[in-house]
Amino acid sequence: MSTEANWPDNPFWTFSLRLYARPGVAPACLALQDRHDLDVNVLLYSVWLGAARGVRVSVSDAAGIASCVASWHASVVRPLRAVRVDLKSDAHGAPTPLGDSLRNDIKRAELDAERVEQQILFMQNWSDAPGATRSLPIARENADAYLRSLGIQPDSWSEEKIGTILAGLET
Repeated sequence: MSTEANWPDNPFWTFSLRLYARPGVAPACLALQDRHDLDVNVLLYSVWLGAARGVRVSVSDAAGIASCVASWHASVVRPLRAVRVDLKSDAHGAPTPLGDSLRNDIKRAELDAERVEQQILFMQNWSDAPGATRSLPIARENADAYLRSLGIQPDSWSEEKIGTILAGLET
């Protein structure tokens, strides 16, 4: 995308940027992504719904949330990520400066694709829970619901990673 002005307002994107920048959060998200092949944006959206809106997400809600971005994620985000990661380890004969430049362009495109995915999620228009306030327990329940929607039974390793992500909300 060409400029920041082209992007619609999205409190979920702002939340994600702040949370992802907190110590330990990015590695925890990526570890969950690598181990469970999950969509970090859906995980963060589930957490945001609980932490920022007080909305509880059931396992079927989580599956529905994931399905609304599944095509975009599979067709756009993952291929960009795959090319970026591949170019990081092998320039396939391209001169290093050109390969690095292209990889950086793809990295920016991948980030834009993630932002579009987050806009799709934000447009799902979940209302705030009546009288709800920020709730870390609900955010944890929502993260677990997302894992269960993927057929993953949360274990101590996953719970530790989710705990690291939620700790980022408290700083």
